[in-house]
Amino acid sequence: MKNTIATHICQKNVFSSLNASSLDFDRFDYILRGAFYQGNTSYNTDFPSFTFEEVDIGSKKSIVPVYNIKDYNIIIELLSKRRDLYTGNLGYLSPEVILADSVFGEALNAILECLSKYPHAISNSFENLKEFIFSLSPKYSSQKINASLVNIEEVLKWDNISFINCLLDFAESLDEEKDSHTIELIALIVPPLESLIYMVSSMKYNDYQQIKKTDPEYIKERKLQDQELIKKLKSYIKSETYLAKCLKNKNFLFDNIRFIRDSDSNTYNADFNSSNIFFKKRTFQEYNKNEPIYVKLENGEICTIDKVPGKTFPFSSEKKEINYVYEIKPLSRCFRVINSTSNCKCFDFKITFA
Repeated sequence: MKNTIATHICQKNVFSSLNASSLDFDRFDYILRGAFYQGNTSYNTDFPSFTFEEVDIGSKKSIVPVYNIKDYNIIIELLSKRRDLYTGNLGYLSPEVILADSVFGEALNAILECLSKYPHAISNSFENLKEFIFSLSPKYSSQKINASLVNIEEVLKWDNISFINCLLDFAESLDEEKDSHTIELIALIVPPLESLIYMVSSMKYNDYQQIKKTDPEYIKERKLQDQELIKKLKSYIKSETYLAKCLKNKNFLFDNIRFIRDSDSNTYNADFNSSNIFFKKRTFQEYNKNEPIYVKLENGEICTIDKVPGKTFPFSSEKKEINYVYEIKPLSRCFRVINSTSNCKCFDFKITFA
């Protein structure tokens, strides 16, 4: 394969200066970002700098990064961490993440249901919350509010902290007996109390400054909002309200979700179309040949990393299919579909090859 060096050789330390534009694929640069978001510090490892050339691959008609064969082991380790980040206990395909994705939608549906049945005085106080929910998904456009009429400027004012704050305010306004399942669903999509307090109290206001350098009032307003939220969160520590009890339970998520194993399927066949039994299917590739990683051999030849002579590439390009079947217990209690009192946590899931 004939190759022309298009630009200079670049020295990059991936873990001290992450730059997505200089790493022309998404395998390396998001490893730390994704791990830190999940609170997983095991990826905070110092890797040596490695070299890549930006090379014009004629057949691809594009510039691609080509790595030195001397850095083969570093790249393999990074790909291994990528795989772990997807499939590990805190990975993108872990039960926790799948549940967070699914329960989030159910909680929003329950909130909309409450807003529609409560008196206008209560509903109107959370009008911005309703508008924000409708802006999140086109599927709500067929509901009472037309999503195309959502005020985008208002929606853009929301962030994680303001959204969580509003959710807590809404949960506090609910009837603990009549709307207990909605309170539970909200508690399922809000981090546990201890994590919430840490998250809000560790906010860096210089980040706000970088976002809005010319608006000191914005910084001031955000600090006040965070301080009020911390005060509210600390009040939950001694509170005996149902919301507070849910938030103080570190295992609340898995106390209220039950993964159904294949062996349980026959028992629940009659209920598989019910509103509290859910299916999720995800696919994953350890190495995607359509997004190749190129390395330059000692003799100057360039090949993809899975075709290096004398090396056994440890990753599969086969698509793995991960299937999940699970029950959301607050919905079971609400709809009386499955009267299960067991806190059985079945985290088994089937992996097949597409």
